[in-house]
Amino acid sequence: MAIPNMSTEALVTRIRELLVCPECHGPLTVENDAIKCAASDFTGSIRDGVVILLEETFSSFFDDKFAIMQRGHEDQGEWDLFYAEQTRLLEGYLKPGALVVDVGCGPSLSYRKNGAFVVGLEPSFPSIQNNRDVDLGIMGSAAKMPFGNRTVDMIICFYSVHHMVGDSIRETRDLVTSAFREFVRVIKPGGSLFVYEVIPMAAAAVVQSLAWNPVRRLMRKKLDMHFWTAGFFDELRSDLMPDSVLEKVSFQSSPNTVFRPVFSLPQLKIYRFMYPLAPKLFKFLF
Repeated sequence: MAIPNMSTEALVTRIRELLVCPECHGPLTVENDAIKCAASDFTGSIRDGVVILLEETFSSFFDDKFAIMQRGHEDQGEWDLFYAEQTRLLEGYLKPGALVVDVGCGPSLSYRKNGAFVVGLEPSFPSIQNNRDVDLGIMGSAAKMPFGNRTVDMIICFYSVHHMVGDSIRETRDLVTSAFREFVRVIKPGGSLFVYEVIPMAAAAVVQSLAWNPVRRLMRKKLDMHFWTAGFFDELRSDLMPDSVLEKVSFQSSPNTVFRPVFSLPQLKIYRFMYPLAPKLFKFLF
């Protein structure tokens, strides 16, 4: 399923103009549907209008859940709690001609692009294949961004960071840190990083710190989420981007709002006051 209104020739042009090798950041060449980097021997491909920069056999937790994710945007309770105010705020920063990368964009965008050129970077091929909103779809990794140094105006992580998980909390921390290191590398001076996350309350954070590793060993990839405290994002700013300005925005909602706490269980609904996580925006300005 190709991106609307983009011919093969236009897609190849975009790859050459915007993307670099995710391994060495060298130039990419495109021949037929093959993408190559001579410097690192990296190879990728084009399939159904999507730029493939991961192994095509790579499987994601979300490969069979994109339809459920799409319905999440249509649920009034979830929209009011996680998206309504969040998207209004974000849209004020999207400008015509800006190069924006949506990390973990899923099968659709919840916001209006306002003339920005939005690249969707998503590890799930079925999700990015079905995303008709992005201007360029990439199956790739946030820890290996296919963009040159200081070339991106804005990066958006819309509830995607907590899905960057390894086999332990330590591995998960390292993976997220690697992704943020890449964000810092590619964002232009004057650019921005919008990270929307759900932050665990104190008791939930303690339980998670004690239980996450053994539960991950038991459930393996079925446990796809790890929620970070606000302090973790303070550490990332201090360690990786000390010259940036970090603003934190909290979002309020009625305690009687009813929504799905787990998007993959549409039949499960709870009240907001029972949910031990709070939606928050971490806005990094460079």
